Amino acid sequence: MTNKYLIFDASSGVCGDMAAGALISLCHDHAFLAQAMKPFQQLGYSYRIDTVQKSSEICISTAICSNGHQESHHHSWSEITDRIQMADVTPAAKALAERIYQRIAKAESAVHGVPISKVHFHEVGSMNAVLNVIAFAAAYDHLGVQGAFVPSFYEGTGTVHCSHGDMQVPVPAVRSLLEQTNVPLTIYEEVNGEILTPTGCACLSEVCLETTVPDGSILQKGYGAGKRETGLSGILAVKLLETG
Repeated sequence: MTNKYLIFDASSGVCGDMAAGALISLCHDHAFLAQAMKPFQQLGYSYRIDTVQKSSEICISTAICSNGHQESHHHSWSEITDRIQMADVTPAAKALAERIYQRIAKAESAVHGVPISKVHFHEVGSMNAVLNVIAFAAAYDHLGVQGAFVPSFYEGTGTVHCSHGDMQVPVPAVRSLLEQTNVPLTIYEEVNGEILTPTGCACLSEVCLETTVPDGSILQKGYGAGKRETGLSGILAVKLLETG
């Protein structure tokens, strides 16, 4: 019996669009993604995927077009789950997307000292973040893999500006998320700014298997392109591994 796994190289950082783009790049047919995002068109949102060249690799870049729609800066847990339930994806993909957000909610709850039901999501609750999590979950389900391996997360230094003002990186939500996993964190002292976001960290953490990578054959490689200029490659690389 053969099994398939993902191996992520997060050495250039991870955010939601990079995580989604990396998995989408492994999918030969993107019809499932168009179907997944169709319900959000009635809210004025469309999900675009582009093929771009970055650091000499052919990558997938994602973008959310909002048609000028202005969002609130505060999003509740029920609002997040309602958006996930809107997506035209399999029950397994919806469940994965909700588990990813449960990780974020648990982290935010610990940081702010409030119950999950009282957590207010800011950047991680935006439609941009939610649609990337849905895309990640839909692509993961489409690939039919049994899990993933993340040798290490990576982060820069300094501060990042967010809804709470300027915050030291790793931001508190990322530090709390890292406490939920055994994946080590590597700090780049020479990189100024954030390269590991809560959304990206939660996506990879939720599918990560805390075991050693098994022997097998690499079937395919994929790349998700980030948009920030950090001095690194700006891509999230992923390998599709087959064992057995």
